[in-house]
Formats: sequence, structure tokens, C-alpha cells
Amino acid sequence: MYSGFAIGGGHGGGHGGGHGTNHAGGTASSLLTHALTVSHEAMAGYWDGAAECEPAGFDDASAGLDYLSPARRSQVLIGQLLSLFKVDGSPGKATVSVGNADIANVTRPDTETFQKQVEFLRSYADLRTDRNSEIVVQTTDIISFFGALAHVNPSRRKYTLELLYLVQAICVAVEMQVKHSCRAARPIDWSPRVHPVIQTPDHSSFPSGHATEAFALATLLTALSGSAADRDNLPQEIALAFRIAANRVVAGVHFPVDSAAGAILGRQIGHAIVALGNGSALTRTSYGPGGSELAGEDDFTPTWLRDQAEPAKADSPPAVPLFKWFFEKAQAEWPAMAAPDGGAN
Repeated sequence: MYSGFAIGGGHGGGHGGGHGTNHAGGTASSLLTHALTVSHEAMAGYWDGAAECEPAGFDDASAGLDYLSPARRSQVLIGQLLSLFKVDGSPGKATVSVGNADIANVTRPDTETFQKQVEFLRSYADLRTDRNSEIVVQTTDIISFFGALAHVNPSRRKYTLELLYLVQAICVAVEMQVKHSCRAARPIDWSPRVHPVIQTPDHSSFPSGHATEAFALATLLTALSGSAADRDNLPQEIALAFRIAANRVVAGVHFPVDSAAGAILGRQIGHAIVALGNGSALTRTSYGPGGSELAGEDDFTPTWLRDQAEPAKADSPPAVPLFKWFFEKAQAEWPAMAAPDGGAN
């Protein structure tokens, strides 16, 4: 479902080093190119081709990525991060690792679980009239919903916005490999009475990609903003991830069990991204027998997720200096906020 600017580069060209579409004061065009050619002939005068300047800063290995456009920054960082995330799969199972550390094991439920879950599609369908606008928009855009929770835009929190797109792109690359290994039928394959209100995707129902991405983004934003919650109150970011996941069941294209597995996987990817950014320990957990597992007769709820065992501590993350530089830029956009009574929020 990823549709951000990061991978495409935001330009008309198809190659990785594509040229920008804008000049300093206007959009590129054949007329502007010709005008610049005429201007050069008039302004440059005689030139024998000798170098006249000494460029500076190009050999500074410690420099960050501020010299690049957001699209180019993202291409560099996605390349570095995807070299660390690895998915090993076999029929019905997948293991996700970062560097040498396993962070998530995912196992497809048995047939009986999916059969029992079909009943939820009937009850969730009653919410379609209320949720249809969200469902349609969220087929291609969930970041705007997270952006509505805080002032996230290209001027106030530009690095955070870039980071959201970056994390979503990582999620898609990981989740599609997990889906391939854990391939499972969609609700419409279990009953022709489901009548999905959007086109059923061609890839596996399990785990939910929307849930994976939503919970990864929620985990990241919770870490950046310092959102806190007790057992009875979810941070808004996590509550939104639940709603996005539920909307896919309402739409008729997922089961609650898909959402549960996606939440576990997404949370682990989010934790890994934070660990790569700030050096905290990676964690590992599993979805399936012996780990977190939603019973066929159970719904995916905040209570279920809270009752799951805390992920175990794993290895220290690999060092990725450029991503650490980038993550710190995003973190700096979230200063500590003062509570109304003057205390720390």
C-alpha cells in the first residue's frame, strides 16, 4: 500500500539519478532550456575551459545527508536499512531478522482458526456505512491519519515525515516476504457472502500489511513523542493503529487474526527502527504456537495485545551512522512538552 514520495523520487524520470523537474525559479521546459542556452552565450563570454573554483565539502566522510533532497535521502537510507532486514521463510512460517538478531517469528494459523474467524466478517460489516470514507482513503494513505495526531508537515517536522515514509517502505518490503511464506486465503475465498467493499488484494491475507505498517508507525511515533499510557488508556498513535487494522476487517479483506499478527510484526519493526536510530537493544518475539496467538473465536482487541508477553531483549543493533544522524534529526523535532501544571508531560 506504500505510495509515498521516497522510493519514486518525486520526479518524472525513471532512473535512480533522475533530474529534478524544477529550476531555481520555474518548472523545466524546452523553452527554458533554450532560453538558458541563449543566455549562456550572451553572459559567459570567452572561456577556455579552465577550472576556476575549488569545490569544498565533498570529502567530508562525517557529513550527513542534508545536501540531498528528501527523495534522495530516502533512497540512500532505504538502501542501507534494507541491507539489514532479512526474511527467511518456509511454507507457513517466516523469521525476520535485523543484522544477526531475530526480531520476529511468524507462523500461519491452522485452517480451523480461519474458519472460526469468518463469523467476524458478518459483525464487522455492520460498520461499513460509518467507515467507508476511511476505508477508501486508507487503501493508499495512512500517514495522513497519523499526521493528524500531531503537527507533522514538511516545515515543522520534515525529518519525522520523511521517517514515516521510510518506515512504511521498510514495512512493505518485509511484510510482502512474510506474506509470501505465510500465504493464506482472503475472506472472500471462504464465503461469497462477504462482499468486500474494496477490491480484494492479490496477496496473502495473513499477516495484514495495513496492521503491520500502522503499528510500526505508531510504535515509532510513540517513541518520538514520548506518549505514555496505562493499562486502561492507549496512546492515540496505538489507538489509531487498531482502527486502521479494524477497517480492513470492516471492508471485508482481512480477518482479526491477520491484524493480530500484523500488529506483532509491525511493533517489532518499529522497535527495530528506533533501536537502529538510538542504539537501544533490539527485541524478539513470535506470533504462533508458543508465542502471541489469537484464538479463532477471539477478536483482535487492545486487551488481547496488552496481555501478550513483553518482547525479549535481543542483541545490540548494527551501527548505521547515516541513519543515526537522520533519526536524531527527527527526534530533535519532538522537544519535551510541559504539562498544564508545569510538570513534565
